[in-house]
Amino acid sequence: MVRNLIITISRISSKTTDSTCIDNTFFTLMTTTYQTNITDQTYNGWTNYETWNVSLWIQNDPGLYECAKHDCRHYQDVIDLMYGCGSTETPDGVKWDSDKINHIEINEMLQDL
Repeated sequence: MVRNLIITISRISSKTTDSTCIDNTFFTLMTTTYQTNITDQTYNGWTNYETWNVSLWIQNDPGLYECAKHDCRHYQDVIDLMYGCGSTETPDGVKWDSDKINHIEINEMLQDL
């Protein structure tokens, strides 16, 4: 028979501590959350490294940022701009027109500039 039930939950990072009192006896349960999707292939929240890298340069290079913000509605506009300036890749070596780049994600990022 359960007379007194006291549950305290506190979160620290991904750990949860539960303290329960039943018949004046305290029980403590510890649980830890682990990553369950070990097949996650994203890179810093982006589809892949190439998409992340292109986004990083567009958002963090002041000149490129201003051009993208004012002159580019789609990622293809960025590609045309960069090739027009004689640049075929990011300073990290990712080709602006790489097939690995997720144009939809970059287009969404451009809309938010």
